[in-house]
Amino acid sequence: MPDECINIIRIQGQMSVIQNVYEQAARKAETLNNPSVPLALLEAMVPKPPELIPNSIDWNLENWGTKWEAHESQIEYVINKDAQAELKGSFITAWTPPITAYTIFTQNNPGLWLYAEYYQLVEGLAGVFRQDFGAKSFRIPEDLLQRYFEDEESESDINIDEEDFWNEIKIMVDATIRSKDTCP
Repeated sequence: MPDECINIIRIQGQMSVIQNVYEQAARKAETLNNPSVPLALLEAMVPKPPELIPNSIDWNLENWGTKWEAHESQIEYVINKDAQAELKGSFITAWTPPITAYTIFTQNNPGLWLYAEYYQLVEGLAGVFRQDFGAKSFRIPEDLLQRYFEDEESESDINIDEEDFWNEIKIMVDATIRSKDTCP
């Protein structure tokens, strides 16, 4: 898919609520019969009205903030102590992160904690979503992207390996969070 957006998510809260979201996502994925969608996470977070056709792009954009259901998801359900649980993992969306779905979901579930990072490398954008401050995006420096996307067969000394690239991006995400935490 062109212009994929990589999403990393963690949702924490009461075990019964988290389990319900996970089970809904699994049930809905079964009805889609699409091997690239093992969990229909967005559908579980912000369900479509039953009368809509499956690929209602306008509705998806308005209510999820992205064109299609999350795909290639690798979401893990983890039971924590004190009747708490979490969903954590990653998935891919088309073009943009599902910020609208995050916002609606957290408004409808104030007892849960949602944290997400997103990376749209073709556009050079990355960011973070937390329900206490919403979404904050930033541009990935052009020189960092050039070093990352440079031909792997290149003999150039400026090429960067994948682990170093993601470490540099993580530093930028952490700085973004710290700047939001200190804002009035």
